[in-house]
Amino acid sequence: MNNKKATTGNFTATFVATIVIAILILIFTFSASFLRSVIGLDTGESVFKEDSLGLESGAGYMENYIKLVDARSRVDEDLSLDEALLGVEYDKK
Repeated sequence: MNNKKATTGNFTATFVATIVIAILILIFTFSASFLRSVIGLDTGESVFKEDSLGLESGAGYMENYIKLVDARSRVDEDLSLDEALLGVEYDKK
């Protein structure tokens, strides 16, 4: 048999906690938008290109990474790092 007071108390606590969390989220949202308008931040989209990230091409980056992994495995075979990099034709950019 369930205790009716405990069930009612659990429901009340969950309901009040949900309302408090919703109010906190609304306060945060409104204060953030208010501060953004006061400070004058631009909220437009920003598009990143690979050039601005330092990667000239994503495919080239992955190819160099594969070569670097291959060179690392060759270093384990008693080759020096420079010899292994030359062997896989790794290009430092």
